[in-house]
Amino acid sequence: MEVFRDPKFQFLLRDAQVTAAKTDRVEDLSLLSELLCCHITKGDDRKIDAGIHHAIRIVDEIDNDALCALTVVCAFQFYAPISDTISSALKILNNLFKNMIYMKLPEGVNWMDHLDMLGALRLSSLNKVDSKRYLCQRFNVCVGIRKGSDELDSAYAILDENNIPRSYLIDNECMDGYLVFKGSLVDDVDEYLKDKSSVKERILDLYCKDQNILNSSKEKFIELWDSHPYLKEVRLWWNNIPYAYSVSYMGRALAQTNAKRIDSNLPDLI
Repeated sequence: MEVFRDPKFQFLLRDAQVTAAKTDRVEDLSLLSELLCCHITKGDDRKIDAGIHHAIRIVDEIDNDALCALTVVCAFQFYAPISDTISSALKILNNLFKNMIYMKLPEGVNWMDHLDMLGALRLSSLNKVDSKRYLCQRFNVCVGIRKGSDELDSAYAILDENNIPRSYLIDNECMDGYLVFKGSLVDDVDEYLKDKSSVKERILDLYCKDQNILNSSKEKFIELWDSHPYLKEVRLWWNNIPYAYSVSYMGRALAQTNAKRIDSNLPDLI
């Protein structure tokens, strides 16, 4: 209730009331409520808050399929769950997209033109990156260190001298016979890695850099991704998006609030 004393919030509330008066969609009222909540929790960032303010004004104008697509592209771009293994990370992502794809994703360019006109999306003349390349970069797909190799002995020596358990080298699910550093747990092992920031880099330098093996590892990762139905659906749909794009702060505010409207437990997008 304290926020109602804030003059800025009063202006946002007024704009939300004006937008609410122009719509007959219940979903719009939920979005407006979420946008006001987003102002309360993230309004200290002026870039985000400006996006929220503009989003409140155009909620009644955005098509449902365009909003669903905007939410999905933002999630595809920004979601990266922390997990011990690739399999568990992809399972988490698949469940997130299962909740997020609440209608058929639109095809063609009309939905992009619509979002560009509203200021939620900016179309670009640059070539769009293929989903395979994008995902492999996003998830740092690699080969790792071959079991039984001199490089593995060196890696174990680095871990031993820094009092880091050897269990931090785990099987690479994308390449049989190779181990990778459990990078997703780095933030959880400060007691081992404090003041030893070079440890991970030294181990990464020992990774196999053979391009053919790396390509095989990337293909295996995409196979694992496509083994999850909603991840495969999103990847193939994203491949057919005709233009490169960037999402504005207003677009991210809309995606964030729509995701929270769908499922309050979904991770933040801003």
